[in-house]
Parts: sequence; structure tokens; C-alpha cells
Amino acid sequence: MTAYRENRETRPVPWRHADGTGERLARGLGWFSLALGMAQIAAPAGMARLIGVPDGEESLAAMRAVGVREIASEIGILATRRPARADWVWARVGGDAIDLALLGRAWASDRSDAERVAAATAAVAGVMALDLLCGRRLDDPDGRRR
Repeated sequence: MTAYRENRETRPVPWRHADGTGERLARGLGWFSLALGMAQIAAPAGMARLIGVPDGEESLAAMRAVGVREIASEIGILATRRPARADWVWARVGGDAIDLALLGRAWASDRSDAERVAAATAAVAGVMALDLLCGRRLDDPDGRRR
């Protein structure tokens, strides 16, 4: 019976990342945030057209604000030597929720390209899933479910 317990406790947890904590994923998400944020600040009109929203002043201001938030996430994730806590990754999850709300508003607009907005929504939902997974890994590096 003891051998079974020892084997059961040392068995790898399938959802856990190879580095055991999700730090590699967090760093990748940080670099993604930097690239996306720079594009949103440097070319807000192009990014607005890419996701199917009109490039009016309101959209451009929102795009720049979202870009600043993305870069802030990058700084928070990458500036730490080892992200021992998941605070910045959970901040990304909150940002993803805001992005989905903004895309929902765009989807309801007659001036938006519904297909492009739908594609952008799917992309944000996919990134949000990665952010959630990463936050979970950083909060629970040993694979213990709370």
C-alpha cells in the first residue's frame, strides 16, 4: 500500500508545464504583450482595421490605451527575475475580459466588420485561455489542486 501511495504522489500532473511552474509560458506571454502593445500604439488605425472596427478617434484612443496596458503587463512579467507570483498574469486575464467586452461592443455596431470582429474575439479568447492556464501554473507550481 505504501508503494502505491508513493507512486501516486510522484506521478506527473498532466496539465502542468515541463518547468513545473509556468514561468516559460509567462515569459512568452510577456513578449507577446510587448509586440502587441507596440503595434497598438505605433499603428492604432491599422490594428483597428485588422480587427474590423472603424478607425475613428474613439477607437484609436481605445486601441492606444489597450496597447499601454499590454506593455505594462510585459514590464510586470519580464522585469522580474523569476515570476514567483502570478499577479501580472492575472492582470492579463482582467485585460482579456476588458478586450472581450470592447469586442462585444464592436460586434453590436453596424459600422464594424462582423467577421473580423469574430476572428479577433476568438483570438482573444484563445489568449485568455493561455493566460488562465499560466496563472494557474504559477499559483500552483507543484501541481496540487486547491
